[in-house]
Amino acid sequence: MKKQMKIFLYNFFTVVFALMTFVSIGALAQGASVLQVASNTVVFSLLTYLCYSEENRLRSSMKKAVRRRRVQLHVLKTGPHKAA
Repeated sequence: MKKQMKIFLYNFFTVVFALMTFVSIGALAQGASVLQVASNTVVFSLLTYLCYSEENRLRSSMKKAVRRRRVQLHVLKTGPHKAA
């Protein structure tokens, strides 16, 4: 799977899990137990953080790959024959 697609999926899951975090907090008003709300909030917050971290890792690796390609192209264009 392409990195761009993975970034999109992790971004989507980050938003979904963040919304689920708020929904689980809102369940407190519906009469859910505090322990259940706290555990759901912790789980969804952790999943949100993990997806966010993975998305950032993929974005930075993609940017590094683009920079490496640009440097390689620059070295190929200037080459040792043009340095003298």
